[in-house]
Amino acid sequence: MQKKEKRNKIKETLYGLVLAGGRSSRMKRDKSLINYYGKSQTEHCFDLLSRCCQRVFVSNRENQSDLPGHKGLPQIQDTYDKIGPLGGILSAMAKYPDAAWLVLACDLPFVDQQALNALIKHRDKKKFVTAYKSTKDGLPEPLCAIYEADSGSLLLKFLKEGTTCPRKILMNLDVCLIKQGKEGSLENINNEEEYQSVCAAIKTKDFRKKEIQLSYFACIRESRGLSEESLQTDAVTAGDLYAQLQDRYGFDLTQASLKVAINDKFSSWQTELKTGDRITFIPPVCGG
Repeated sequence: MQKKEKRNKIKETLYGLVLAGGRSSRMKRDKSLINYYGKSQTEHCFDLLSRCCQRVFVSNRENQSDLPGHKGLPQIQDTYDKIGPLGGILSAMAKYPDAAWLVLACDLPFVDQQALNALIKHRDKKKFVTAYKSTKDGLPEPLCAIYEADSGSLLLKFLKEGTTCPRKILMNLDVCLIKQGKEGSLENINNEEEYQSVCAAIKTKDFRKKEIQLSYFACIRESRGLSEESLQTDAVTAGDLYAQLQDRYGFDLTQASLKVAINDKFSSWQTELKTGDRITFIPPVCGG
């Protein structure tokens, strides 16, 4: 009975890992420090994972520990030499062997909160890994995926046999594959040309923003300093919107402690938004 309870507890432990230890040889500058969204990709990925994981760490090399965007964040240094992202994943598993890991590479600039939430929603804890299916070849996408604690010993086995490519490993494991919500969301960048293309795409994304009206009540109104505002957002769902507002305004309340109304009707956090929606966040009674 105790073993079963321990195993169930392990299954509920989900840590986040930002893979930021790559040498960026083709990019010729550290990809973990690139700024697309007003902060380094390391910090951006860390913030995304922090909204859906119990603890989050940056996987890097020892000589990166004091870099801007790394310094001050919890880190797990890679203890494996020159085997790429597999080394970062194995180093994290060695540090916390009872946790499952949601890993996210820092060179995936189009991954958003919706993509991570969907991965968690469709997580199959009976499989070794839950991953997205590539839109190009249908193969597993290993660098935005959930690795169950049980998968650690198998990853080591493949390493001992000389396989260091995470995709090749996942192709030979019992993996839960899910469909990507938005095509291109797992595109990675490796050179200056791709970087310029991503920057242009992010600017173009502004044209797809929705105009919405927000209302705040009680302590969330006090935190924001106003009761209403209009803004443009590219958030897909009400949950995505609140995650953006948390990042922008530093709201402390979690989604679980709030209710959301859309156009004066209580709604789910998964409800998709459209231009003209009126969104109201309703917190519990605050204060003493």
